[in-house]
Amino acid sequence: MNADAQEMPSQVLIADASRSNRVMLRKRLQRKGYQCVTAETGQQVLSVLRELPIQIILMEIRFPDMDGWQLIRRIKRHPTGQHLAIIAVTACAMQGDREQLLAGGCDAYIPKPVILSDLLELLDNLMVNGDQRRLFA
Repeated sequence: MNADAQEMPSQVLIADASRSNRVMLRKRLQRKGYQCVTAETGQQVLSVLRELPIQIILMEIRFPDMDGWQLIRRIKRHPTGQHLAIIAVTACAMQGDREQLLAGGCDAYIPKPVILSDLLELLDNLMVNGDQRRLFA
């Protein structure tokens, strides 16, 4: 991470129905200086977003209680959600999935299994000068 990004730890929400995926990502990112919170369901994602100043969401698109596409739309419709970076971290790897995720409101896509160096580079690019722009990972 560059010096600018290290000055202010980023609040990252890790949203995945799989406990092992949430724990793995949280541990790896915390070691790199990110502040992380986790959510298991779509409703938990919405609750966290109401309570905490999240900057980036790392999100699987399959949840037990809500369709991930619906959740992305709900987040982006909310005034604070328009400024969040949503990174799809998903095993969906069918042809067209990446394009559909980006068109549906995600700012970037990282396939599972996650390669930590790729994820860290993407996060670093998102946080340079606070610029949260659409990135095509």
